[in-house]
Parts: sequence; structure tokens; C-alpha cells
Amino acid sequence: MLAFDPALPAGIERLSFAVRWRSRKLRVTVTAAQATYALHDEDPRPLALVHAGTGIEVTNDRPHTVALHERVAALPTPQQPPGRRPGSEQ
Repeated sequence: MLAFDPALPAGIERLSFAVRWRSRKLRVTVTAAQATYALHDEDPRPLALVHAGTGIEVTNDRPHTVALHERVAALPTPQQPPGRRPGSEQ
């Protein structure tokens, strides 16, 4: 089963991509607040997938939009080593 738990890094407002899985074409569009899953193929059957641990079904005539959950950083932001700051001469 396909499973997604998308999140965008700061500075990227939207990401859209297609996945072909078991002869099905799924388009995924992610913004900072939500993800939309839409089928674009000839098969009328629904496609079951998982979004952030929750099962959803998508059909050709009914895309499924779900809210993204807030992310908490697992680790602190890494620091540049001394003398290696971006833009410095090496």
C-alpha cells in the first residue's frame, strides 16, 4: 500500500508530482497546509492509500485533500564548522 507523510521545507510553497503504481496514476500536490491526492487514469476503482498513518480512498472523480500535521524538529539545526561559513573563502 502506498503511504505518504509529506512536509515542505521553509522556502518551498508547493510541490506536485505523479506516481505510477500498479498501473494507476496518482498525482500528489503538497502545500504548506495540505496535501491533495488525485487519480488520473481509466480505472474506475478507488485507490486506497495511507496519509500520515490514516487510511484514505481516492477516486478519479473525487480527489482527497487532507491537512498536514505540524512538524517538530527531531534535532537542533546544525551549525557550520569554524571557518566554513557559507560564502567564506576556502
